Amino acid sequence: MKAFKFFSIAIILTLTLHGFCQKEKYIGFDFGPKIDFFQHYDESTYLRNAKPVNGLWGFNFGCEIKKPFFFETGIYKNNFSIAYYFKGDNGFEPDRYSSSGNFKSWQIPVSIKTRFNLYKEKIKFNYIIGFVWLANNYIGTESYGIESASEYMDSTKVDSVKYTFTNTKISGNNILLQTGVGFEFLLFRKIYITLSGIYYSGFNTITKLDMTYTLNNHQPYKAGVISKGDSFNLLFGLKLPINKRLKK
Repeated sequence: MKAFKFFSIAIILTLTLHGFCQKEKYIGFDFGPKIDFFQHYDESTYLRNAKPVNGLWGFNFGCEIKKPFFFETGIYKNNFSIAYYFKGDNGFEPDRYSSSGNFKSWQIPVSIKTRFNLYKEKIKFNYIIGFVWLANNYIGTESYGIESASEYMDSTKVDSVKYTFTNTKISGNNILLQTGVGFEFLLFRKIYITLSGIYYSGFNTITKLDMTYTLNNHQPYKAGVISKGDSFNLLFGLKLPINKRLKK
């Protein structure tokens, strides 16, 4: 139901802009990897938050306000997960982190894009700033785990780490700040390939993981990982004009 509402809002917004904008207009498709960033707390010093790679994809619509400024919106599917690991004296081993609370969300960006010609209308540079409305249906989860460590943590031999955790959704609707840069490369006539680097930063907690863990069945420690939606996104895309014939 939430996905249907999001599509409806995005379509209404796009059609409104399409009728309002009388200058250059375009539609596009973006996809690519994203790295999520988290905050964490720990009564001890063993828990760390990892940086898992997820995905982002979606469609966008843009129109010229007044050169070089464009207004852009769209709808995107955004995958989230909280990731963590227990740090030993030998450092972080990337293949050993655990993730939980995986959930999918929808987002509608509202941004202003500046577009500068770098080389004969064949290479263009963009600067992007705006905000994103992010929504999800995640309800949370509870689980437990045991990791066989067989290594040293703070010079202490650790054979096992036992933990229980609870993933909690704090809010189903959030606003993220969007900033980034991008390039457009002419592919064929007025069709462009795009490459963008975008950073999302949040103000409020979206979801958190509360954990209790023990080392070698000794004293329990409380810890946790918090997500505010911060992430870096590397997006590849295609952009097509919709108010001009594809001619030179």
